[in-house]
Amino acid sequence: MDRFAICQAFAQLEADYNRGGLLQERPSNQRRRESIGVQLSRMGYSNPYGWVAIEAERDSDCEDPADDEVRDVYMRHVLMWGLPISSDLREAMERFYVPDFLARFPQFREVTA
Repeated sequence: MDRFAICQAFAQLEADYNRGGLLQERPSNQRRRESIGVQLSRMGYSNPYGWVAIEAERDSDCEDPADDEVRDVYMRHVLMWGLPISSDLREAMERFYVPDFLARFPQFREVTA
């Protein structure tokens, strides 16, 4: 897996789910009381390319192959940390993962608007 994709996914997770400047569900954020952005900055990460459309259907002609890695990291952590799942994100997860994998996460059935 590409390290840039991992950093990108975590930056997008924090942008989408932060409360009070932190992604509260991330265990290391609870310990360190530092945002993901602070940690990524310390690592020298910057993204000159923009966000990956997590919920969009893949366009194999236009997308960077690493975009699916960003989607995978992002969606797996939404599931692992029990974050809210919108109907659009739910549809993306259903396209991306097999039903047996999704069935392991109870909040997958809890769709928020």
